[in-house]
Amino acid sequence: MEEVYRHIEPSVINVRSGKNEALQEEIIKNLSTNHGYVNLDVTQLTSYEMERKTAIGQEFIKIVKSDKNIPANLKVKMLNKIIYSGQVSLNKFILTNFPEQIDQAKEFELNCSKIAAIIYPTNQGPTVEISNKELSMFNIDSLFQKEFRLKTMSEWSFQLFNEKLGNKIEFGVLIGKSLSGKSVVSKLLQDTQSYTVIDMKQIADNVKAGLGSEEEPFEGEVPIADVEKAVTEKIKTCQASGKRCKFVFDGFSHSTDEGFFTFIEQFGVPEFLMCMTAEQSTVNERWCKKNEAEEVGEEGAEAIKTDSAANSARRQKFIAKFEQYGGRVNIMHLNTSQVSSIESTTKDLNNKFAPKVILVNHQKALSVDNTCSNLAIKYNMIYISAYQVIKQNITQKTEWGQKLQANRRPRGIDSALNVQDNF
Repeated sequence: MEEVYRHIEPSVINVRSGKNEALQEEIIKNLSTNHGYVNLDVTQLTSYEMERKTAIGQEFIKIVKSDKNIPANLKVKMLNKIIYSGQVSLNKFILTNFPEQIDQAKEFELNCSKIAAIIYPTNQGPTVEISNKELSMFNIDSLFQKEFRLKTMSEWSFQLFNEKLGNKIEFGVLIGKSLSGKSVVSKLLQDTQSYTVIDMKQIADNVKAGLGSEEEPFEGEVPIADVEKAVTEKIKTCQASGKRCKFVFDGFSHSTDEGFFTFIEQFGVPEFLMCMTAEQSTVNERWCKKNEAEEVGEEGAEAIKTDSAANSARRQKFIAKFEQYGGRVNIMHLNTSQVSSIESTTKDLNNKFAPKVILVNHQKALSVDNTCSNLAIKYNMIYISAYQVIKQNITQKTEWGQKLQANRRPRGIDSALNVQDNF
């Protein structure tokens, strides 16, 4: 049924007021005006139903006259009628002023549709203010954060909005002068961080081989448009597989930096830009090894100098380009001189790319679940409760859940603790 729901349910998001009402209005206006979303302001819709004295509107009137709050199930009943009206074009909705509480969210998801995400407009970065600054309080933001569905936005950008909803291609870009170690680092990222390397020169060779035949091999340079098409197909094929795919561009084949910028716009904003460099003595040594020469010579030295100057200009242009995204692109620098071995380079890469983990250890008598989820909201972290992950896998009978269940062992209960473990 979950698979069926994924095909028939509309896309529904909740835009909270957060701490930036102006941004909330901007997000709603842009999504509803330019991107096909229908804004459902539940407060206004409730008033309209009461004014028109529809069947459900008359139920609302009776409840309001008795000085009671309209229950969530009736509001969901009203929304159901609108969302599943039968109009094919209406399949993307924004909820505002509802849900505000956990029971309302659960009622809506049980009897109407899943909420893809809560968009929380903020004033500064990803920080979310906790209600009453009470970290132990469990609220709707905590619930969605624990399920990785709470998304913060401090500025409007449809590209950023798409990323928040998970429609993002993860990729990075390596740039550097010749013999700076791009290919070696690309291979290390592939082996240690599961990146797929995009080597446009190699892809061009593959395309070239397909353009000709053994009798009449293709002569000349492969059009950059054909290379771009092959790269795009490679990325989309991996994305369509349903697996998590990460890509790293080992340089590029475009004649201009602007050409490359235009090409990668379709993939969104890169996760990182890594500027590669190496000491002059190291570059000279690598040049000699590559060209099987004892020394660089005047001609080689001039070529290295020209390439180094061009790379310096390119680096400045790339940094300026990606700095405009306000910190969304992690700009890194890596020196691969021979004083740095492969082992230390690998360690350096792991330090740059590996996730940072804080382990919370506590007495079982202490309830820390709400506190941890709210701290994660406040400081833009991902909160993972081992107990809840175990429970989820067992109840959903996943492969890991079956392994966990098979290894389950009964444990004695210390009655002195006097605490119930919900998981």
